[in-house]
Amino acid sequence: MADRTPVLIVEEWYRPDEVFLALQRAGSGEFGALEAIPSDVRSREFAEWLTTQCRRAMEKGIQLGRNWDYV
Repeated sequence: MADRTPVLIVEEWYRPDEVFLALQRAGSGEFGALEAIPSDVRSREFAEWLTTQCRRAMEKGIQLGRNWDYV
């Protein structure tokens, strides 16, 4: 893992096709689908949703940085 740079790790973890499919399934109720994305990007609801997504991404980065086991 030492030869994998942070850029390579995130490029492997977040791929445009996978993100696109996740966005298409958001709010569908399918197993593993994202919660619905608020449609008004200027709303408090969207700000809360986006904050949660950023926190999850940062949490994942910290876990990887500490070499913790993660789900």
